[in-house]
Amino acid sequence: MKKIYSKLGRLADLKRVADFLQDFTGFIKVDQGILFYLDSKLIASMWKGETVDIRDIFRRLPGEFLIEVYQCSRGELKEMLGRGILPEVEEETSVRRVLLDSYNTIYNYIDSNSYEVTVIPKRYSSDRGIVIFKDREEILGVYHSKDKTLEGSRALSKIKAIFAVSEVKGLIREISEEEIKEYMRTYPKGILKRFISLEDLLKEIKSRAPDKVLYNDSLMDILTEEPSLIEINGSMYIVSKDRKVVYAFFGDYRGDKAYRYIKNYCLFRDMEIKIYSLNSEEYRMFRDFKDIKVKG
Repeated sequence: MKKIYSKLGRLADLKRVADFLQDFTGFIKVDQGILFYLDSKLIASMWKGETVDIRDIFRRLPGEFLIEVYQCSRGELKEMLGRGILPEVEEETSVRRVLLDSYNTIYNYIDSNSYEVTVIPKRYSSDRGIVIFKDREEILGVYHSKDKTLEGSRALSKIKAIFAVSEVKGLIREISEEEIKEYMRTYPKGILKRFISLEDLLKEIKSRAPDKVLYNDSLMDILTEEPSLIEINGSMYIVSKDRKVVYAFFGDYRGDKAYRYIKNYCLFRDMEIKIYSLNSEEYRMFRDFKDIKVKG
């Protein structure tokens, strides 16, 4: 079996999820209930291991709950129903419900893992603010109200401001890397900070053809006016802007040490130089790797 969906939601969200599933065989976990589907048709529903009418489940659900969708084979589904008990699935992500007296109170409930924090103001009970944290840093923010959806820094400002005018409830749960990626795909304007390894950033940039390929040019002559990644002999890297070296890295060498090595290397070796233009977002992402900054 495979988990294909996991989000906090309300009864209306559950109904939308169920309606959206096409040719679906599997089950949906909601709080202490579970709904079994065969070819997108509801065939059984249970609450705490007891068979109940789905309307009873709807009545027992809290206002906000975790919706988890698992896809499985017909054989797996038959085996689960044959046992007459709730299936053994991945450990359910716990949702912590807390009262938040200030925005900073959130930090009392999160650590260096990844978290989804849903903020619900009592005064505007239909509004929802969502902040995604990783390593205790905000990396995405969204605020839903009746009239509009705010994303990014505007959403974060709205969420922080709401504490001044309303009591606030928080729903906090740990989430996976895949869930973070899904949030970023859904709300690209909501991204406050990207987390990507230097290796993955290089792969992303080098997945396209270089803008220029040069051979044995002077290092000073290849520095670019516009932001660029300069690759030398496939393993040494410089990020250039305004015809200056901004970042440098090679193997375990970083920053000034890497740049000194690359300069000396280029004096005595043949070189193949590939230059990749960087857009503003790619160039900004290098700032997250503080150890590669060239200071001298």
